[in-house]
Amino acid sequence: LRFGGHAAAVGMPRNFTIADRGDAEDLLGEVMEESLEDKEKRFPKPGVVLDMISMAANTREPIERVVEKRYPMHFDLVNHLQAIQGSYAARKKDLGIADFDDLLTLWLQAMDENEEVRDEFRRRFAYVLVDEYQDTNVLQAKIVDHLAAAHRNLMVVGDDAQSIYSFRGANFANIMKFPERYPDAK
Repeated sequence: LRFGGHAAAVGMPRNFTIADRGDAEDLLGEVMEESLEDKEKRFPKPGVVLDMISMAANTREPIERVVEKRYPMHFDLVNHLQAIQGSYAARKKDLGIADFDDLLTLWLQAMDENEEVRDEFRRRFAYVLVDEYQDTNVLQAKIVDHLAAAHRNLMVVGDDAQSIYSFRGANFANIMKFPERYPDAK
């Protein structure tokens, strides 16, 4: 994808940098170090906090709900986690950095908010095939819906019994509810 050409639509520089997992953890670690006042307080490592932030992004749920459901042992830290999540997002934006989750969230944002971007991608992809659809998350399903909206030429393949990526936000309901979202499917 030529996302760099559409970066301005979501407030990113055209030549933004993509941070891999290690770089994202390092940046988040810096943010956490600056944000946490009480250095002796029990706090999860940057990798765990990044998992929380990632799950929130991929499920489109507030971090508070993600922590409550998946990391209840850290619920007393939810206010700190919310602040860190915001500071991390701001730092990435200031530095012109996108992590892997941002590639999805920013793409969806561009499609949601910018008719020109949305129309270009819809023209570009007249036919869309998604394999392993049971392992898509909410963000991915919404992007696919945008891509298929104009032509309705969408084919998905999947098996709800083989959904294995729920730990990354995959939602097998995407395939189970496909006939409801696409009643004209054959």
